Amino acid sequence: MTAPVNPPPPPRGISLYNRFRRWLILSVASSDRRSGSVASKFRLRRWQLIKEVLALRGTETVLDVGGTDKSWWFVDWGGPVTRCNLSKNAASKGLRVVGDGRSLPFRDRQFDVTFSNSVIEHINTVEGQTLFARELERTGRRFFLQTPNKWFPIEPHYLFPCFQFLPVPVQRWLHTHFHIGTFRKWDPFGTIRLMSRRELRRLFPTARILPERLGPFVKSWYVVSAEDGPEPGRWPEGKGL
Repeated sequence: MTAPVNPPPPPRGISLYNRFRRWLILSVASSDRRSGSVASKFRLRRWQLIKEVLALRGTETVLDVGGTDKSWWFVDWGGPVTRCNLSKNAASKGLRVVGDGRSLPFRDRQFDVTFSNSVIEHINTVEGQTLFARELERTGRRFFLQTPNKWFPIEPHYLFPCFQFLPVPVQRWLHTHFHIGTFRKWDPFGTIRLMSRRELRRLFPTARILPERLGPFVKSWYVVSAEDGPEPGRWPEGKGL
């Protein structure tokens, strides 16, 4: 019986890249609150600001659209939290509902707070993003949405400079030929449509739009229902997070 032949090790350059990629994901990109990553620390700060901006008491009814129970959102929350995802397995705790953010299966203003973090950019058409925005506003008395800034120089999912500005065929080729960012090359490719402040203003004409900064750059945008936004000057545009 012929002994199995072990595949040759990858070239040194590829091996170093894969080690760097793993470090980047664990240290920078992981959103798991237990990871201690840069992304997790950003989300903790974001969560503290969310509670302040929305004046949350900790007992409100919450709809988390596209959320999981691994990040900082609504950990140990005193009120009922409903997490709505395309898959029931996206979260392991709380009330889980299968639904599409573009057509939510809930009544108008059913929740005290509707919430969405880094979801709307995964809808790759303007029409779909418009529907998502309308549903988030329709189902909550107050709402909060966060999405990465289109003009931030590093694409936050692929961790690749200016990836969002490459033609879609080039994005697809890179995705299917390399392990890149948080994706492996065999993961399904789906266009991520990052948004600018101007686009968000069209979707949320009456909301407050606030910057989350990393140094001189706006890393993400917060969209907050107008009655819950901070007073002018209370949350300065230049405040870094």
